[in-house]
Amino acid sequence: MVQRIDLGAREQRFVLLDDTYVLVLPQHHDSGAHSDSEPHLTVFRLSPSSPSSPICVFQLPSVTLRPGEIIAGRSMCTSRHPPVPEGHFHDDPSMSMVVLMHYINIETQSHPIRCRVSHLLIPCAALLAQIRAVFDSNPDPLAPPRLVPWRDWGPHRSLRLVLPVHPHPDHISDYLSLIPYGSRMPVVTFDDPGCTRASVYVFDINPLVVRHALHTLASQSESGESTTATAIVEDVEAVLPGVVDPENSAIPFVVYRFGIPLPAVERPTWRVIQAVRMSMTGFTVTFGLGLRETDHTWTV
Repeated sequence: MVQRIDLGAREQRFVLLDDTYVLVLPQHHDSGAHSDSEPHLTVFRLSPSSPSSPICVFQLPSVTLRPGEIIAGRSMCTSRHPPVPEGHFHDDPSMSMVVLMHYINIETQSHPIRCRVSHLLIPCAALLAQIRAVFDSNPDPLAPPRLVPWRDWGPHRSLRLVLPVHPHPDHISDYLSLIPYGSRMPVVTFDDPGCTRASVYVFDINPLVVRHALHTLASQSESGESTTATAIVEDVEAVLPGVVDPENSAIPFVVYRFGIPLPAVERPTWRVIQAVRMSMTGFTVTFGLGLRETDHTWTV
């Protein structure tokens, strides 16, 4: 099936929610970088009988900006990935998520500098349930798109992570790629000022995994055993201060920490981290620049 969707002249980001729906998000907003308002998340339906018009529009929460900060751009990705033909494991699409990124710069006398990146994690199941409710209430393909207020669908079905850019720009790229998989989202930090040790924190929003993790912690607490081996983070704010947005954190989640050794290098700048990619069985960290770029994979 081939279908044309007219998105206008603005630069847009889009992802496939599933085999039926497409999500579209403007990269920039007409109200400007300093505006508190957010562009909407628009939903199109892939169907021969549907015209090139949205079926519904999701209102998004605003990003709280500090003095001097601007939103430099927006992006979007999905944690659904094509299955590997020879793979033994396949992810559960119902446990996947859509991640909306806001790139926040701070204005300086010379030029804007990237300072923070916001990641809004939204389970695909939450979006699909709301879309189907809208479509079932009015299946007319010619009906105008319905605006779904954020308060009706988002506060209890999302998790926002606000990640600071590392104070040593030679060690983490301004455009660090954090690529989720299934229900898991990675976050990377350095553990020392010299950037010789790092940790990958994995946020998992699968409610079954969360329930199991809480049971594990409770069992270990009763038995007096150490929880170090499980890598479960009990106090997220203590190890990642300010990362979890308290106004967008009602969804159940669990966090795991994995300390990783950094490769030995001749120059510190070669230890730059370019990307962390989750997979079915672990994660891969991309180190280095240009011809010195290498991948290191951990199974967890």
